[in-house]
Amino acid sequence: MNYNVDYNTEVEPHKQFNQPNKRPISLTILCILTFIASGFSALSNISWAILYDTFSEILLTNESPLVQQMADTILATNRSLFFVDFILYIGSVAGALLMFNLKKIGFHIYTVSNILLVLTPAFFVEGQGINFMGLILITLPFIVLYAMHLKYMK
Repeated sequence: MNYNVDYNTEVEPHKQFNQPNKRPISLTILCILTFIASGFSALSNISWAILYDTFSEILLTNESPLVQQMADTILATNRSLFFVDFILYIGSVAGALLMFNLKKIGFHIYTVSNILLVLTPAFFVEGQGINFMGLILITLPFIVLYAMHLKYMK
């Protein structure tokens, strides 16, 4: 019997025995943060979309200047923003869930959803532009951190 074994061939440890990729703890943490933040945001947005009139009335009955300022902002917001943002936050959660399961398509779904979330206020809120602070402080760092884990995804 002739056993030709090449001992000089380097094989990645996780592929040596056809084991699936192992999710790094840092990717797990990112996904959990996304599940929490985007999940609560989805719930918040669907609540505002459904109960917009009720919430607006409650805000208008409060005489606090801070609450009145918030009421003015809410009333300047087109109700459909909350529906659109709800769908985009669900996309964000779905993308994170796919990345949690090491599916690369999740990164693309997450990225598109979160970039659109930064842009939606410009289209639905009177006098509002693109949310550059949200883009720079949250969206881009998360996209970059997720991108650093693409090598673990298929």
